[in-house]
Amino acid sequence: MNRWVQTGWLAGLLGMVAPGAWGAGPGGPPILALDARGGYDSYHNLATGEGFAQFRDLAVEQGFSLLPEVSFTAVDLEAVDALVLLQPYALADAYTPEEVEAIQLFAARGGRLVVLADGGTGSSAAYLNDLSLSFGISYSETTADALGATLTDFVVQKLTVGVEGIRVDYQRPITASPPGEALAWSGALTDACLAVSGNAVFLSDSSVFMNPDGYSDASIADASNAVLARNVVRYLAAVPEIAAVLPVSLALLGFTGCRLVRRCLR
Repeated sequence: MNRWVQTGWLAGLLGMVAPGAWGAGPGGPPILALDARGGYDSYHNLATGEGFAQFRDLAVEQGFSLLPEVSFTAVDLEAVDALVLLQPYALADAYTPEEVEAIQLFAARGGRLVVLADGGTGSSAAYLNDLSLSFGISYSETTADALGATLTDFVVQKLTVGVEGIRVDYQRPITASPPGEALAWSGALTDACLAVSGNAVFLSDSSVFMNPDGYSDASIADASNAVLARNVVRYLAAVPEIAAVLPVSLALLGFTGCRLVRRCLR
């Protein structure tokens, strides 16, 4: 009886952070918000365009409920578990100061974030750097690899497991500074195509996750792009690190549990 009381509250805590419990809500799947505002045209719309259909299929296979979003305020992101943003192609589509703050707070509270850049005509690094610089990530205004290139220099970690090469086309190279970290690059760390910062992942080229359709010299079918896409989707679906959740929760619930044990022993 006493042992059950001592361990029951801990089991309940572990259940709170077990896979499947994070962000799912009462009986519902986790919500992945997809940027329906950025992108070159309707075909290249991340949330609804045919160009990203295979990437969206991977997210659905992982158990996500997909939510197209055209606004990224705190209210819009309140019930969202993960968020993927796509390069704005016009000043009118760039993130407002209110949205930048809301996205930063979203990541700070544990939400998973992926940002996809693009170097296509009409896009600008400034539309992304207003957001990314706070994560230590700077996108270059000068684009690279207009004829396509495959990058093969990596830091080995969960996002790059199984990845042997990342094919890019018209990428917008990344420079990562602390707390940002470059994970894949071409020749120099200032030419990164993949970087991380806290709960956020940054890519230099959205075509890495696009359908193979002839529009680009890179697609999800090239090199190890499909492996990277799957790794990113799995990362988006991951539960919070238990080590990050337990200390405060254990302190609170442990105190309550000890009081219950003392009562049972009386």
